[in-house]
Amino acid sequence: MRGADRRLDATIDQVKKLVFDDNMPEQDARYLAERMAVAMQASQLIKHAPSAVADAFCLTRLEGKCGYAFGSMPNSVDMDAIIQRAWPAAN
Repeated sequence: MRGADRRLDATIDQVKKLVFDDNMPEQDARYLAERMAVAMQASQLIKHAPSAVADAFCLTRLEGKCGYAFGSMPNSVDMDAIIQRAWPAAN
């Protein structure tokens, strides 16, 4: 999915740099595994999910534009589209 989202591209570059860093401290391995998993999740959402869902994920998980509380997201996220997807009968 490289090229589909600039935030995913940046995360892929970050992961590649960490993977090939011979001096990476062992304690960074958990962070590397997490970034790899998040990149995979983002790529699948970009490929298969509605754009509002993929964009919200990339904005909050890859770009870090959120707080640390579960569910916190910036105002730019299209929450109506996400809620409609989750509960179509709600509208």
